Amino acid sequence: GTFTLFNEKQGLASLEVTCLHEDRRGNLWAGTANGLSRLRSGKFTTYTTTNGLRHNYIECIHESKDGVLYFGTRGGLSRWQNDTFFNITVANGLPASRVNMILEDNLDNLWLAGTNGIWQLANKDLESLCSGKITTLHPKTFDEQDGMKTRWCRSNGLKSRDGKLWFVTDRGAVMLD
Repeated sequence: GTFTLFNEKQGLASLEVTCLHEDRRGNLWAGTANGLSRLRSGKFTTYTTTNGLRHNYIECIHESKDGVLYFGTRGGLSRWQNDTFFNITVANGLPASRVNMILEDNLDNLWLAGTNGIWQLANKDLESLCSGKITTLHPKTFDEQDGMKTRWCRSNGLKSRDGKLWFVTDRGAVMLD
């Protein structure tokens, strides 16, 4: 095989790429330390706070089962739908600003993990917030009181075939079933 380097000369937002995701439309999204880049038809488009992104440092990318893209940042959660960002922050009820990981369960919930544990958010509540029906989320939170050894979660994790959610922490892996 042949390696092809993509960097700022080709339009990538930063050399420090933190995560990658191919969406259901075939676009490649690259989260970086200086914004978000989308590769479509061989051309990069970069999105930053200037375009409505909450924070330029992207920790993770998740596409929900209904095709909505979520970007975990160091300043909160950015939701991309209909070519527009909607930002969800501590002011809207997130327990912390940094979102390191996003997973989705089989019961229509998003699970976020960051520097302050794991948080469960119902997709219907996120929809209500984004449509203006509510102004504050009330996530269920999980941390040391629930058996975790630390509340600091890393960027890696997964939903296994049996529907269990796995989170990586600074002191081991945590599984929710």
